Amino acid sequence: MKLRALLPLFLMCCSWPCCQVYGAKILALLTLTSHSHHIWNRSLMKALATRGHQVTVVSPDSDPDSGANLTYIVLEESYEHIRDNFKYETGLGDTFFRTLELFGEWCYMNCEHQLSSKGGKQILGYPDGKMFDLIISEAAYTECFMALIPKFGNPPVVLVSAVGIPPNVDRMTGTPASPSYIPDYRLPFSDHMDFWERMQNLITYFVNEFFYSYIYFPTMQEIANRHLGQEVTSLEELRRNISVILSSTVNGFDTPRPLMPNVIPVGGMHLKRAGPLPENLKTFLDGAKNGVIFFALGSNLRSDQLEPEAQKALFEAFSELPQRILWKFETEDIKGKPDNVMISKWLPQSDVLGHPNVKLFISHCGWLSTQEAIYFGVPVVGIPFYLDQHNNLFRLKELGVGEGLSFSALTKDKVLKAINGVIQNTSYASNMKRLSAIFHDQPETPLERAVYWTEYVLRLSVAVDLPLYQYLLLDVGLVLLLLLGAVSAALVLLARLLWRAARNKSKQKQQ
Repeated sequence: MKLRALLPLFLMCCSWPCCQVYGAKILALLTLTSHSHHIWNRSLMKALATRGHQVTVVSPDSDPDSGANLTYIVLEESYEHIRDNFKYETGLGDTFFRTLELFGEWCYMNCEHQLSSKGGKQILGYPDGKMFDLIISEAAYTECFMALIPKFGNPPVVLVSAVGIPPNVDRMTGTPASPSYIPDYRLPFSDHMDFWERMQNLITYFVNEFFYSYIYFPTMQEIANRHLGQEVTSLEELRRNISVILSSTVNGFDTPRPLMPNVIPVGGMHLKRAGPLPENLKTFLDGAKNGVIFFALGSNLRSDQLEPEAQKALFEAFSELPQRILWKFETEDIKGKPDNVMISKWLPQSDVLGHPNVKLFISHCGWLSTQEAIYFGVPVVGIPFYLDQHNNLFRLKELGVGEGLSFSALTKDKVLKAINGVIQNTSYASNMKRLSAIFHDQPETPLERAVYWTEYVLRLSVAVDLPLYQYLLLDVGLVLLLLLGAVSAALVLLARLLWRAARNKSKQKQQ
C-alpha cells in the first residue's frame, strides 16, 4: 500500500527533467533600431529572466527596470545615427523598387554603425566558444549579427519577428508562400486577388527573390565578414539552421495561410491590460464628454516633421470636432493648436487606448500599433507611409474596422469625412469589438506560448536544415530521371536487337 502511494511521486521525479528547464544562458541579438519592436521583444526577455534564465541582450535600447538575470549591451547612438543620416520618405508606398532600395540602405547603415559601436565591439570581443545555451535573434533586417552564431559554438537559435512573416522568412522555414493567394506584406491586397493583382504580386515575389539573393544578403555578408575580420559562415546557411520562429501574427486579422510547425504565432505578446495614466492625461481623458481621438504615428515617424500643409489641414479639422484630441507630437511649441487638442512628446499608447473614452485611433498603421488597436477594440483611421502599413490599412478596411487617408492628399474635408464616418457609423466599433474578442479567445496568452516554445528549444535543441535541392526533391528527381533514361535506353537497345534478329531470320528464310 505504501509503495502504491509513492508511485505518483516516483513518476513525477522521473518526468521532471523532461518538462523543466533550469537557468540557461541566453544571448538575445535584438538590434533593430525601432523602439516599438523592443517593447515587443522586451516582454519575452523579462519573462525568460523571471523564470531564472540569464539573459544578455544586445540592443540599441536599454531597460531601466530590467531587474535580475537581465543584462544589456547597448549599441549606443543607433537612433541618433539613423535620424541624422537617413531620411524617411513618405512616398515609399508609391514605388516598390524605391522601397526596396531605401530598405536596404537603412539596414546596411544600421549594421555598419552598430558593429562599429562600443557595444558592438564589446560583444565581438567576447571569447569564442559555447558561452550560451541559446541565441535569440531578429528574423529580418539585422542579419549581419547572425554571423556571431558560429563564434559562440552554434547553439540552437530562436528567431523573433515583430512584423509577422517577412518574405525572406518563408524561404528560410520552407513555409508555402504561393503568390496566387498570399499577398506580399507591403501590397494592399487580400487573399482573393484578381488577375492584375496576382500579376503584380508575382512580379513582386520574383523581385524580392532577386533582391534578397543577389543584393541584400551579399551586402550583409560583406559587412559581417569585414567587422568579424574573417570569412564567416554563409548567413543564408545560418538562417536555415534555426529551430523556431516566434512570429507576430494575429488570428482573425491576418489572411489565411499555411504555416510550418516551427512558425509559432505570438502576435500581441507585448500586450497587457491598460495601466494607470499620469494625472494630467487621466484628467484630460476622464473629462471628455464626447470622447477622445488618439493620434500617434509610432516610434519611427515624427508628427513634427509632417509638412506644414498637412499640419494645417489636421488642426483645421480637429477644431471643428466635438471630441478631444490627444496627439503624440514631438514639439510642444505649436502655432494654431485648437483648444480641444492636447499634445505630448511621449504617451503611454497601450494605456491610452485602454481608456473607455477613447473612441478612435488615428494611426500610421504600424503592425504593433494595429495589434494594440485590436486588443483594446478601438477603430482606426489610418495614414500609412511605407512597408506593411498600406497592407495593414487594407485589412482594417476589409474587416470593417477602419478607414484610411492618404498623406499626400490631406485636406480638412477629407480628414473630417474619415473621422466622422468611423465615429458616427457604429458598425466600425462593433466590428472591432468582435475582432478584439476573437483575438482574446486563446487557450494561453501569446507570451506564455512564446516562453514555452523558447524553453522547448532549450530542452530538445530542434533544428531545421533542409537544403533547397532536398526541398524541391531535385536529388530524387535526378535519380528517377537517370533510371527512366536507363530503362528507356535498355528498351531501345532491346528493340534494336529484336529487330536485327527478326531481319536476320527473314534473310535466312529468303536464302
